[in-house]
Amino acid sequence: MLQSAQMQFPDKKRYLYIDVEGHRNSVGGYDSDMFELQTDFVLGFLMKFFTRIHMPLIDCKNSSHQMNDIPDTFKIIDHRA
Repeated sequence: MLQSAQMQFPDKKRYLYIDVEGHRNSVGGYDSDMFELQTDFVLGFLMKFFTRIHMPLIDCKNSSHQMNDIPDTFKIIDHRA
């Protein structure tokens, strides 16, 4: 989706909106997987490719310029394994 947006609209500002249904823990917060997705993956990695991201946990603007050099592939490695 990110590569497609860059190809169709080169170097235009990109905004990501994430809506989450379910993925709740016993006290009503997000389960650990959804919390990790929003904090570590989206904010820690994807943020650099967007101008602004809106998620249930946070609505934030990229403090730098969005990167438009999108890699062909992303390799996700679980360092806990």
